[in-house]
Amino acid sequence: MTTMETSPFERLQAVSDDFEIWWDSSPLVYAAWREKYLQTIPEAKREKFAGWLERLYNEKNPEKSVFRGVTTNPRLTRETLDWIPEGCKPWIKELK
Repeated sequence: MTTMETSPFERLQAVSDDFEIWWDSSPLVYAAWREKYLQTIPEAKREKFAGWLERLYNEKNPEKSVFRGVTTNPRLTRETLDWIPEGCKPWIKELK
């Protein structure tokens, strides 16, 4: 992969094996966030950004992700419910 094909985050992470980039939210919302974000990118650049975002968090092989970890807190957990209500409503009903 050439430097121009790598994302800014991938180039930053390449500085050191100890460097960590984290996703500051639940991984459950990443796909919904990615799709919404891609709609803000001009169509001519969307494919490049989509590739970058797929490598940031690889849902099928998380260990191959650029992200080294995730963090959540009560506020972020609540936002997860708003981002993916169709996935969360069944859990909530079951818990009730």
